[in-house]
Amino acid sequence: MFDEKKLKQNNNFKRKDLIEITDVNIDTKLDYDTRIKNYLKQIKNPYCFLCNDVIVTISFSEKGEELSELLKKYMNRQ
Repeated sequence: MFDEKKLKQNNNFKRKDLIEITDVNIDTKLDYDTRIKNYLKQIKNPYCFLCNDVIVTISFSEKGEELSELLKKYMNRQ
């Protein structure tokens, strides 16, 4: 779906390149796969984005679930 390793390794984030998550729209009428693709297209990097103009960087435990699995669960709830 997206290259998690590449996104995780890129820690040279520039504020101007980050997406404001409050501007991201999830259309719950779309099927699951389309919702995920649409979300990733809008957010560009799900590991680093803005939330109310604050830089948010996400990381997960080595023993935890991959982001792609967590996104699947979230999108299935919408």
